[in-house]
Amino acid sequence: MVLIPAFCVHALNQFSKPRWYVDVLSFLLCFIAGWIVVIPHDSPVIEGCFTLLLAALFYCLVIRIPLPQDSEENRILLMIGILTPLSGTLLVQLIKHVWSRPRYLAILQEGAKFQSWLTVSGFRNDGDLYRSFPSAHTFSAACSLMTVLLPELYPKRSWNRTLLLVISLAFTVLVAFSRIMAGKHFISDVMAGAGIFFLIFLLLLFRKERNIARKESQNPAN
Repeated sequence: MVLIPAFCVHALNQFSKPRWYVDVLSFLLCFIAGWIVVIPHDSPVIEGCFTLLLAALFYCLVIRIPLPQDSEENRILLMIGILTPLSGTLLVQLIKHVWSRPRYLAILQEGAKFQSWLTVSGFRNDGDLYRSFPSAHTFSAACSLMTVLLPELYPKRSWNRTLLLVISLAFTVLVAFSRIMAGKHFISDVMAGAGIFFLIFLLLLFRKERNIARKESQNPAN
C-alpha cells in the first residue's frame, strides 16, 4: 500500500523537472513501508537499523521500476495511485477513532459488550483494543487491486488483467479472513475496510473517465 504511492510520486517527479524534495518524499514513504514491516521489536537500535535497510531496498526497487510513458492519462492514473491509499488511510483512521468499536479480543479480555458497527461511540482513549471498525489491514490489502491499472500504464507489455484481479482479490480475502481468525475484527470491519478502498478507487476512476470523455467531446477532431 505504501510502495505504490512511493513509485507514483517518483514517476510523476521524473515527468517534470525533478525536485530533490519529491524524491525525499518518495524515500520517506519507503521508510514508512520498512517501519511497518519491522515493528514491533524489543530493541529500538535493531528496529531502526532494519527499518533503514528495508527503506533503502524498497527505494532502490521503486527507482528501478521502468517508468510508464509520459501522458496526461498516465499522470492521472499515477495520481490515483497516490490519492487512493493515502486518503483511504486517513479516512479509515478517522472512522476508527470516531467509532471506537471494541475488538473481539477486548470483549474477551476486558468484558466489554458487543457493539454494532452502526453504533458511534465517539473518541475514547482506550488504546488499540477499541479501534476495530473498519479494518485497516483489509483496506491495505485491497490496495493491491490497483495492480489492474498496470495494463493501462504499460500497454506494450503482456499483462493479464484477469489474473492480476484474481490474485489481488485472493490476497485481500485471505488477509480479511486472517484478521477475523486472529480475533482482531468482525466481518463488518473487514467488509468496511475493503468497501472504503472500492469507494475511493472507483470514484477516482469514474472521474478520470468522465474527464477524458469531456475532453474528447470538446476536441472531436482528435
